Amino acid sequence: MINGLIVSDNIEEWANKLNESLKTCTFIRTKRSIRVINSLFCIVIQRYFNESCRGMCYNFAIVDKPLSFTLLKNILAPTVKAPIIYTFRYHEEEEKC
Repeated sequence: MINGLIVSDNIEEWANKLNESLKTCTFIRTKRSIRVINSLFCIVIQRYFNESCRGMCYNFAIVDKPLSFTLLKNILAPTVKAPIIYTFRYHEEEEKC
């Protein structure tokens, strides 16, 4: 199974994009995240990424909002097997800071 992570403030927008692309999938919703599951993928879309996520394992990660340098390099980077993808929205928000 391919595990993915999307960190964004717009979790409903990402869930809608995935729903359009993946025809047969199950959505599990909580206050802070949405888990999209089908026979091949398990993608977690969440608003927050913090130290409690240390030790998780993802095949890919998409960062759609600014995170601290410490979180990106010390916690997120070791959990992802491929290069982390930074969206245009991430770069826009990062420039504002």
